Amino acid sequence: MKLSNALIMLVLLAFGLAYYWAYERPINQANELSSGPVQVLEADKINLVSFQRKDEYFAIKKADKPDRLGNHWVLMDPPGAPTDAKAVEKLLLAANSLKISARIPAADKKDDMQNYGLNPPELTVILSSGKSEKKLNFGALNFISGRRYMEISGDDNLYLIDGLTHRAFDLLPGAIRQTTPYVLPKAEVKEVIVTPFGRPATQFVKEATGNWKFYSPQGEVIADASVVEDAIRALGSFQVEKFMDIAMEKKAVFNLEPADFAIEFRFTDAKQSALRFLFGAVKRPKVLEKMENKEKLDLSKIEYETDYYTKLESEPWVYKMSSPLQQAFTKEAREYLLHKAFADLDPTQLGRLDVVSPQGALNFKLDSAGIWSVADADKKVNSQAINYFLDQLKTLQVMFYLPTDMKEKIETPAFTIECAQKGGAEYWRLVIGGQVQKQEGNVSPQDIPPYYVFVHSPKTGDVYGIVDALQLGTLVRENSYFFNK
Repeated sequence: MKLSNALIMLVLLAFGLAYYWAYERPINQANELSSGPVQVLEADKINLVSFQRKDEYFAIKKADKPDRLGNHWVLMDPPGAPTDAKAVEKLLLAANSLKISARIPAADKKDDMQNYGLNPPELTVILSSGKSEKKLNFGALNFISGRRYMEISGDDNLYLIDGLTHRAFDLLPGAIRQTTPYVLPKAEVKEVIVTPFGRPATQFVKEATGNWKFYSPQGEVIADASVVEDAIRALGSFQVEKFMDIAMEKKAVFNLEPADFAIEFRFTDAKQSALRFLFGAVKRPKVLEKMENKEKLDLSKIEYETDYYTKLESEPWVYKMSSPLQQAFTKEAREYLLHKAFADLDPTQLGRLDVVSPQGALNFKLDSAGIWSVADADKKVNSQAINYFLDQLKTLQVMFYLPTDMKEKIETPAFTIECAQKGGAEYWRLVIGGQVQKQEGNVSPQDIPPYYVFVHSPKTGDVYGIVDALQLGTLVRENSYFFNK
């Protein structure tokens, strides 16, 4: 070993021993004096907590009544802003039962509190209960033990706490603020009204059966419940990207007064007030690079970015969104249709089944005993095969629906299935047209292109869509499939 390296190691060893003798030895001795958790103040009596750092101050207080989300604690600035209930709960729990790692008696403390990072402290938290107040000063981290120095007003001792306890108090305004403010009440949503600025409103209504109806200027359809409920969940799980705390009179700059979009939720519980969410968007030019000759700037080539904002109509807070949250509710009517268009088909209630293929047409009838037959008495129908065929039809899922002007894609059908209830009151129809060309859709070379279809069902009406080729493979059958061999 080189002499220089040996000298460096000796210096480091000497430094470590000196540090241990000055700081760690008293701490180790103090461990025997530690008596477990310390109650700074009773959690249920605390009604005000303030946080002070070098250049930052903020406070939270306990409100007289819980807010819309059931939380009692709000920020003092901006006044009444909702807090994160879990963060406040951890803070109050730590104050009620402060976990002490070690206690250094006053006699063993150094005279200069700067040695502990407490002159001035890195963070001061003041807990108030109206009648009493406790100040917690948090100091430097002890790098050898990994614990942090802390002192409590009215107590001459010095304490060490672990990182978990320190983090419960070491909060910033952004960390203690409610970042999911659109959590919907537990009461069930029964109606959603979407109002685009300057355009007619659309409406979703939940029926007693659990089905959703969608009303729009284009008409009325039965909506896919999973699509509507996914949209409701998306709004409830919204995460704030940025809090826009500015004066009320300036909020028009976010295009929220009037709003680009408004979405109103109404609930089954009559005591639960309706909630109306507003959405706005603002376009701004991207940051331009510095140009030596600004006269050459072509304004027509400037690219723009869009910022998205939202607020609850009954509350003052404006939030910035990372993406337009309202998109989940601004689709065309056909996009809310049941993707399993034949899901409500009941094979036992059918009266007939017609299958038309290049091999010819087959017309099946179902008798009262549940036996399928055809007019040709020489052919014995395989009822089990037909029931399996109908089960596959029930699970058929439309990938997405198309505008009605796509009907030319199925003018020459490759396969047609139609079945009707006994008495012919309701019927279901599937017409399979041509395959989607690779240049017409998002079809990769290794994929089997999907097919254009026409669908009619009691819940979807007449619509056009696209269905996966593999799913259709379970339905496109040779005529011989339906008969006993």
